[in-house]
Amino acid sequence: MSDIGEVRVVEIDAHHAKGIAGNMLFCVWRFETQATAYVRARTLLSELGAQHPSGVGLLQVIETTALPPDTSARAEFPKLHDVADRVVKHSSIVHEGTGFKAAAVRTITSGVYLVSRRKFPQETFSSLDQAAAWHATNQQALGWSRNAAPIAQAVRTLRRRLEEIPPP
Repeated sequence: MSDIGEVRVVEIDAHHAKGIAGNMLFCVWRFETQATAYVRARTLLSELGAQHPSGVGLLQVIETTALPPDTSARAEFPKLHDVADRVVKHSSIVHEGTGFKAAAVRTITSGVYLVSRRKFPQETFSSLDQAAAWHATNQQALGWSRNAAPIAQAVRTLRRRLEEIPPP
């Protein structure tokens, strides 16, 4: 079985980073959640799905510094989900904050998934390592290695790269 390998950073700015490793797309949302970033994520998911017909994984991290998406970004959610329904086999959102605000973020993201009735399993986690372990299990069903370490490492790499960029 293949492992996902090292993450390739495909897009990065002060607000977010996207990376691809194997059949997985990783998104780290740091400040503003912008519509153009969702449009690009949709394109990347389509391209990744074409390269991996057995399916892809999607892991998104909402940092504690991330702001709620504006109206134009929220309008892109359904379009991203339409593409995801065709290619994604497992998806998660990670928000590692603590307290009431963090719990609210995780509850809202879980609720959006339930209401939207996606064709793939999606989970919300308060820990990157828990999310990586969950994805590793799902990856095995797609013929990939069941090793969570490279999945978590991909996110950590994107986070390090984001730290090199000054805040807006």
